[in-house]
Amino acid sequence: MSGTVELRTKRLLLRRYRPEDAAALYRKLGCDSEIARYTGWNPYETEEMTRKTVADRIVKYTEEHAYGWAIEHEGELIGTAGAYDYDARQDSIELGYSIERDSWGKGFASEADQPHSGLVCLGQYRFAKSAWAGRITADPDRKGCAFDRWSGI
Repeated sequence: MSGTVELRTKRLLLRRYRPEDAAALYRKLGCDSEIARYTGWNPYETEEMTRKTVADRIVKYTEEHAYGWAIEHEGELIGTAGAYDYDARQDSIELGYSIERDSWGKGFASEADQPHSGLVCLGQYRFAKSAWAGRITADPDRKGCAFDRWSGI
């Protein structure tokens, strides 16, 4: 299976977006200017933008290289993660997170980004993070995932 699959870590559930996520994403991410300060954009800035963003993400799940997760901790939505802009020629994809401010400093983004989480092993691709912040590379790996290319930051 390629694309967004459900992933679990010790504390987190990374799952596909649901339409009902829009209200929480607007409240927790869209209304906090500090979120956009670090991400450079805010797809949850208004309630309408948030509903459209969530709907667009859900539609994209039909695409082979669509990777977008809602992140839950103890059953509560705390943020999002995604791999964007897959470039087959460069064999690269960009990984990004948005975590609600109340959850900052608790290691959630780092936990979701660890090899044991599965985030670097999605579908038929193995993602290897490079030393250039925010970039990971995707290698076809139909035999399963091996983390020998994981370089960390």
